[in-house]
Amino acid sequence: MSEIFELDLAAEEIWDLHTTWHNLHEDEQPDSKLMEGFMDRVGVRLEVIGTPLSETLPPKTAAFAKYWSPQASDGRPLCQGLTAFARERSQAWLISQNKVPSYDRFTPAEEPVVAMFGTGVASIMKDVIKRWADAMGSKLGEDQRLRPIKPMEQGNLIMKYITDFQQAYELMYGKIEDSRSILGEPRDEIPHIRSTGHGAKLLLGLMMTDRLRVFCRLRTLERMEIGFRELEVKDLEQDSRKCPICQDEIGVQDVDGSKESPIVLVICCGQIIGEACLKRWLLDRYDETRDSCPICRFEFPKSFLNKLLGEDWYDEWDFPDEGLDADDYEIINLISPSPNPPSSPSPEAQP
Repeated sequence: MSEIFELDLAAEEIWDLHTTWHNLHEDEQPDSKLMEGFMDRVGVRLEVIGTPLSETLPPKTAAFAKYWSPQASDGRPLCQGLTAFARERSQAWLISQNKVPSYDRFTPAEEPVVAMFGTGVASIMKDVIKRWADAMGSKLGEDQRLRPIKPMEQGNLIMKYITDFQQAYELMYGKIEDSRSILGEPRDEIPHIRSTGHGAKLLLGLMMTDRLRVFCRLRTLERMEIGFRELEVKDLEQDSRKCPICQDEIGVQDVDGSKESPIVLVICCGQIIGEACLKRWLLDRYDETRDSCPICRFEFPKSFLNKLLGEDWYDEWDFPDEGLDADDYEIINLISPSPNPPSSPSPEAQP
């Protein structure tokens, strides 16, 4: 309409105009045909899709940055109120709750931002984020409570629920935009925000990403606190009974009459490994990498080494800073193939 008639009308004005017309006039066929003929002459084609405008909720326009990227260095917020500080406040609030059920509610910092869209969009966002939180909790449930987050798996889950949001939005307000990409067509790899609905999709994606970042941080800290767990040989799968360091079978008596006891490395890659072999690996002081996992090269903090080796062995060692930040470990690929025996370590296993 703005291109043809050089009019800039907000969605609210169009909705109000239509509602006034609908309430004052009967939907007579001659009037409809006359209107269609007039619009056809100026090149406007109407598609009969979605819900009739008279049956939709009043729209509410929200202002967004025209071009926006989460990697932008200028710190430009996606929309008013969603600053970097507001997102930090949201994450701090979620951490203070420290449980998945809190992820399905808007944080105090998010509530005024969501309110800009009106009750209709807010209700859709609330429903979608609740269903996403339930699905995330199911994928990262108690049986897999300590495994590292899989970014691709969680990214695909977020995209699925962004698609659900778009479908619900379009059912209530009409089509958002024509685009081959769910996040819109980028320009120079930066999303070009063309509508309130498009901006709302990006906002919802940021809210889910913030929750996933908090969940990952808490899980990483929990893994670091636990360190490792002792296992029973009888509970091991057959393909987990070979120690990846010495290649001997765990739980089988060797020529010295000793047996290797299995532990699982909760803190990093989840590898099942021989406890005695890991101790020997770490106590080899002639190799500068021996304060790290032999499988994924994760650098063990002193708390882990104290638990495994006792507290009287580190007089001459240098350690990583104990002020550990879980964010430092979120981007590391913790899963890697087992290396060759210590005499010839695999280059692929290096940091």
